[in-house]
Amino acid sequence: MNLSDDATFFLLRLVEQFPALWDMTLAEYADTTVKESIWERIAKEMNEEWPAYGPYDAKALRRFFDNKRRTYRLEKKKVESTKSGMPSSDVYKGRWRFYNSLRFLDASKVTCWRSVSTDACQAAAETMKVRPDIDDPSQTSDDAAAATDDQNITVDDPIAGKALSAMSRQGTQKKRRRSPHRLDEILAQRQTVLEKIAASVGQPASTTQQEDDIDYFGKVVAAHMREVPKDKLIPCQKAILSALEIYINKSE
Repeated sequence: MNLSDDATFFLLRLVEQFPALWDMTLAEYADTTVKESIWERIAKEMNEEWPAYGPYDAKALRRFFDNKRRTYRLEKKKVESTKSGMPSSDVYKGRWRFYNSLRFLDASKVTCWRSVSTDACQAAAETMKVRPDIDDPSQTSDDAAAATDDQNITVDDPIAGKALSAMSRQGTQKKRRRSPHRLDEILAQRQTVLEKIAASVGQPASTTQQEDDIDYFGKVVAAHMREVPKDKLIPCQKAILSALEIYINKSE
């Protein structure tokens, strides 16, 4: 499987959000069914965000990630083998372009992760130092994976913004405009309830003390409703009328 750097960063960001795929301390890590379900979900998101390199399947993506994980471990071993007291020019800093994106493999606590039961997660956007001029060692041998230059060029992580936009689209739904026909139905329902209220009283409002009390109560309700936001007036009216209708039906 050949992916662009951007697509690879995006895939690694997705994998980071599912610790069951890489954290051996979790019970889910030993559950093959759970992990297969997660990889299917990741394949679906990759097909949606990076269709140019697809179609993707769970097995191919898992193998791709395994290759990147092996390369990361080789790079990490080189970093840890650096001894103190060595000249700064001799200190190896892990210059493989995906090194920083895979450091979550060593994290004891994940600040942003997703499980099988949830789709929403706020992805943490961060800037990573990467080397764009180094070929991906995982596509060749282990010896080639360890070969890098001495130069150190830094660029912004290209996946940070894209991961954020992808996750925000999942967690946010567009508001639908209320249909004019729906408004007509609400107004008609309100009129029906008002007619039931008038019928239940049994006498004209201008000649009874009972109607005057109701009138006063209506003014109190109206005063409170003026504090309700305009976009919530109709739901508020519906709730009040629904409560009245319960008592009217009981009195009948």
